[in-house]
Amino acid sequence: MNNNFPARFLAGLLVWTAMIFAGCNRHQPTEAAHGSVPPADSAEAGKVTANPAAATPRIAPVTVAPAGADPGPMLAQMTLVVRKFAVERRQVPKSLNDLVAAGYLAALPPAPAGKQFAIQPKHLEVFLQNR
Repeated sequence: MNNNFPARFLAGLLVWTAMIFAGCNRHQPTEAAHGSVPPADSAEAGKVTANPAAATPRIAPVTVAPAGADPGPMLAQMTLVVRKFAVERRQVPKSLNDLVAAGYLAALPPAPAGKQFAIQPKHLEVFLQNR
């Protein structure tokens, strides 16, 4: 065998490693690529807000359609709204009326007969309980 084998092997290994790492595109996409950063000519460009929560775009209040026989989808949708409120406000709403007052829900849907909506604070879930 040739005495240059270890040197050639290491050189080939270095070249192979460099080619792999050069081919890996590990950078994160910029926010501008997703359209979340305003263009430089925008009136909002360069504007600094003191309250970061004020800079987050507000989404229109959710209108929950009353479910027919199965209240599951309606409860799931209201649970998502409760969790969004809790994350953004860093507090659990005391009732679903807090969600309406804060603009997260357009209005409370009617509960099935003999039931009322309640929030389970530990799991941030909306459920039906007997009146």
